[in-house]
Amino acid sequence: MYKPGYRTSEFWFTLVSFIFSGLFLAGIIREDETKEELISIATHAVESIILIGGQLTIFYKYIKSREKVKKEYLDHKKHKYEKIDKDLEEYVGVDDEEDKININDASIGELIQLPHIGPQVAQRIIDYRETNGLFSDIEELTSVNGIGINTFNKIKNYIIV
Repeated sequence: MYKPGYRTSEFWFTLVSFIFSGLFLAGIIREDETKEELISIATHAVESIILIGGQLTIFYKYIKSREKVKKEYLDHKKHKYEKIDKDLEEYVGVDDEEDKININDASIGELIQLPHIGPQVAQRIIDYRETNGLFSDIEELTSVNGIGINTFNKIKNYIIV
């Protein structure tokens, strides 16, 4: 997008040009060799200032974008844990062996009631279910990371599909 007015580089080159013109007109700089050296030094200094300013601008934009990504990640994580906390508050106990938990629609609060199933494994069961669809049989539960054959044997009497 075009913005009217001086650009940074035009401003600095114009300023240096005015300073040297004033020095030449005042007779402070008389020799051509000195004039060329000063112009070269000033040109390099202005180019360096512009380059460093541009790099700082890019670095600032990078830092701001990283902060935005981090905030979005933390907001997502916070929302996920709020959902887990809500599910835990809706905790419904399994008091008898006759009560069975349907692993296709159980909340995290219901799943953690199973023997050897904590909040992390319960969340993995829910994530697996959301990714792969409903469980077709209870043995498919062994496909979830953290549920081996031993754990499955301990919970199989408490679950249904």
